[in-house]
Amino acid sequence: MNAYGNRISADKIIAIGTSKTVYQDGDIALKVFEKNYPKTGVLKEALNYACAEETGLPVPEFLEVMKFEGQWTILTQHVKGPTLQKLMEESPQKRSGYLNLLIKLQLKIHTKKSVMLEPIHDRFHRGIQNCSLDASMRRALHDKLDQLSQAEAPENRFKICHGNFNPSNIIISKGQSPYIVDWACACQGNAAADAANTYLYFWLKDGEEQAEDYLDTYCRISHTQKEDILEWIPIAAAAGLPKKNEDDRARLIQGWLKPPGTAKKALKLKITVCIGSSCHIKGSRHVIRKLQNLISGYGLQSKIELSGAFCMGKCQHGVNVLADGRHYSVSADTVNDFFEKKILPRFREEVKK
Repeated sequence: MNAYGNRISADKIIAIGTSKTVYQDGDIALKVFEKNYPKTGVLKEALNYACAEETGLPVPEFLEVMKFEGQWTILTQHVKGPTLQKLMEESPQKRSGYLNLLIKLQLKIHTKKSVMLEPIHDRFHRGIQNCSLDASMRRALHDKLDQLSQAEAPENRFKICHGNFNPSNIIISKGQSPYIVDWACACQGNAAADAANTYLYFWLKDGEEQAEDYLDTYCRISHTQKEDILEWIPIAAAAGLPKKNEDDRARLIQGWLKPPGTAKKALKLKITVCIGSSCHIKGSRHVIRKLQNLISGYGLQSKIELSGAFCMGKCQHGVNVLADGRHYSVSADTVNDFFEKKILPRFREEVKK
């Protein structure tokens, strides 16, 4: 290690965290942990990294764990290139394409499994227990987490979850290949819980509009219902409180962690009706008018956002309607049935009596 350590200097620092500093030395990246960082944490992060690499995911090559001047250090391949976060900031007009790339990488992670990783259920329980919320709120969140975990299909329990998946942890190499870094929070569990963490990243950093853009795109690409992710968000928010700064803690508590019964933040359900030429001929104008009347009639104007879009590529049958990432074939004759069976059940408590 001294051969590396003797060449480390401040101008070669490439990232700084609260307890870790990452240096570059040629083609090697050195993540150096502070002196009082627990050995178990270092070795656990190394295990997470190795588990991800062994699945064939695009991660920089893991090289070694060693000590330098009394500090634990993880050595990996250094990938030269900008982060996806930087590209998004420099070229906002390309954000949609970058967001699609981000989500496809996340879904690729979710196709992999590893029984060596910590269950996300255990990690969330520990985070909730150590957060600053009062005992009754923590108990309610523990109970909700247990309910969600017990309801999971067996095949969803062992999916690899990055745990901190966001554009700053994606490096685009000079050859335009993406690499996923920072596996410190990797675990196994439900992909929706991992998506909830990414949603909160965008919510804190870029605001609700960008977070909802991520959520809508994730649901569309993965064919996931928005509710499946939303119910994990208060749990992920509480579990992450111990590692957040004071301002972010206050925002998360205000936005997502109100007393039991109001923990779930109300987001608008987006319904998009195709208004392309094919769907126009099939009666999209009449479908939109009827949906407007139904939304108004049930008093759901503040809960549902209705919009139109040109061809979405699903126009073989009736008018194509997209709700929560799912496509439905609807006509003027079936729109009432669609609304009553697919939309209203989500708003039982809000519907006017």
